[in-house]
Amino acid sequence: MIFFNWSLVLKNSLPSSISASSFPLFESIKSVNVEIREMKYQSVYNINKEIDIKLLEKIQRKKTGELIHAACTMSYSISNFFEPSVQENISKLAYLLGQLYQIIDDILDSTSTSENLGKTSGKDQKDNKATYVSILGVVKSKKTKEGFYFEIKKLVKKIPGNTQILNHLIDKIYARDY
Repeated sequence: MIFFNWSLVLKNSLPSSISASSFPLFESIKSVNVEIREMKYQSVYNINKEIDIKLLEKIQRKKTGELIHAACTMSYSISNFFEPSVQENISKLAYLLGQLYQIIDDILDSTSTSENLGKTSGKDQKDNKATYVSILGVVKSKKTKEGFYFEIKKLVKKIPGNTQILNHLIDKIYARDY
């Protein structure tokens, strides 16, 4: 796996006086590697099985959330302005952004055309995959999507500095129709 190989490279590149566990980048990469392996197992194991929304969110947190979380927290952890309380808000925001992206993907797979998506629409239903739409339906999924969006916007307000680009990215993800 790419993340496993990067973690080995990073671990083997550190001077002997520095512990890999004290290096936030290494810990984030290691965490993503573990989460991706577990997510792959759960995704395969749960195809054609009834699962509830809590398990779906756990799987999707590991699928999309961990990657977005790693990107957000790693970049912030090496900034000159690191504060644990801000890191906590960025962490929450990143996981919610992963959920927002995933629920939008589920809704679009169910409601859009293959032409618009640039990939086969309806594939999740055909493959009998558990999605927000298959568990909640389209209407409740859209309400849940809105809830994620507003929660993310609240968290952005807790992040100091210029968040204009972050807000623009969040708005683009929320408005995505492909």
